[in-house]
Amino acid sequence: MAIIQKPLKNYDFADVNAVVSLPVGIPGVAQFAAGFTANIEGYADGTGISIAKQAAGFTFQVGNDGEPLRSRSNNEHYNVTLTLMQSSDSNDLLSALHNADLQFGLGVFDFAIRDLSGRTTFDARSCFIMQNPDIEFAREGTTREWTIICPSVLVFTGGNAQAGLI
Repeated sequence: MAIIQKPLKNYDFADVNAVVSLPVGIPGVAQFAAGFTANIEGYADGTGISIAKQAAGFTFQVGNDGEPLRSRSNNEHYNVTLTLMQSSDSNDLLSALHNADLQFGLGVFDFAIRDLSGRTTFDARSCFIMQNPDIEFAREGTTREWTIICPSVLVFTGGNAQAGLI
């Protein structure tokens, strides 16, 4: 009997990039000029990025007489949760964006995620930070969970590349 070997695939969280981009700058804040981009860094151990659609693409019902019906949801919005170490410099960036949004309505940004060891992509426009994360101080460092609302999204959920073909 022949042994069928499947190709070895690669995944490395270090190859997952999340990038914030400002299509329009924040007036009076030189570091946030139009075209500003920054990589999110300093993820906590465990799940660093979580992407969840707010609603299923369809709902399904069956009537009393057994007639099936599917209804399309028009909610194409996503929630992205970033779990960062409290020491992450990206907390400063996200906090500044959220404060600019609260004070001036100018914290809307583009957000992209790429798995460079695979084919998954997430491109979102007109995103904003829902609220400041809960803050805890303990004997050891803690985490900060940021929720980003992404109303306009193009997502492709792909696989990962074969070892040696990246």
